[in-house]
Amino acid sequence: MAVQFLKKVIFRFGFPHNIITDNGTNLGSPPV
Repeated sequence: MAVQFLKKVIFRFGFPHNIITDNGTNLGSPPV
């Protein structure tokens, strides 16, 4: 369901230039 929502947003508005986060720990892991 989230994938379908993101596809609709990207197709309508284009890929975002910036992604704003709240610095959550789930996004703070080192790159693989």
